[in-house]
Amino acid sequence: MDIVTLAAALQQAMLYTDSVALHGVPIMFPTVNPTTQTWRFFDPTIPGYIETPYTAIGQTPAIGTNGNWWIGGADTDVPVNVQGENPQFQVVGRWLQYRFATQTPTTWTNLYELPQALTYTHTQTTASDVWNIQHNLGTLHLKAIFLDVNGKEFKGVFYDYANSTVNMLRVLVGDPIAGMAIIN
Repeated sequence: MDIVTLAAALQQAMLYTDSVALHGVPIMFPTVNPTTQTWRFFDPTIPGYIETPYTAIGQTPAIGTNGNWWIGGADTDVPVNVQGENPQFQVVGRWLQYRFATQTPTTWTNLYELPQALTYTHTQTTASDVWNIQHNLGTLHLKAIFLDVNGKEFKGVFYDYANSTVNMLRVLVGDPIAGMAIIN
């Protein structure tokens, strides 16, 4: 699951959990600060956000064994909950689930159905310095990974937005090359 999908799922999950609690246990949910693209946590005791220096790009929050939120292998010193037991989370299929291990029953409960990830894989069989990628994803806000024919990622790709549409991405790759683009 990519970081944007996870953040959206956690933010949506807040709507299904009395905004800041699971069964009455206040929880500090991670969200992405839209201005700085860093992780922040909503603290229901303030109420307000605790900002962090941790980038949201490529880093997914996780609950550490000490009960704190961890980002990129670093302990944020932000507890998952304000009081009581830490909930456990897991993703099964398209469902974000939770449970409290000490409560009976200890079964997992569906919290939020995750949106289906929209991904398109483009194969560029002919070496070219311009790739026109008909993705039909309906947006110009895309992330892409570019691979050469050996499966090695290459950088230095210029997105030609002036000649792109919401369903077709035109990219300039420098020297003519064949390969693959994975877009979401």
